[in-house]
Amino acid sequence: MNTLLYRVFGSSEENFEINRKTDRRDARLSWQPVEEAMGYVIYWGISKDKLNNSVMIYDASSYELRALNADVEYYFAVEAFNENGVGKRSEPIRIN
Repeated sequence: MNTLLYRVFGSSEENFEINRKTDRRDARLSWQPVEEAMGYVIYWGISKDKLNNSVMIYDASSYELRALNADVEYYFAVEAFNENGVGKRSEPIRIN
């Protein structure tokens, strides 16, 4: 009999912060690193339930996003991943 063990690791939502820059097309995202995470996926979109854009980040706990429309409200979420799967996605955070 083979037994498969999967480790579900913590959420990356702890201390998830987004700061919109003076140039409103840019935002700095940062979060608390998750132990054993290989990387993170940042999701964003114009609606809480439509986070259709994403970027995968390795070996970092912050990211400079330079792809926003200046006068648009956005929602962001982040999740950690490793070779065993993904952690819990953070609740979307709204910025305007």
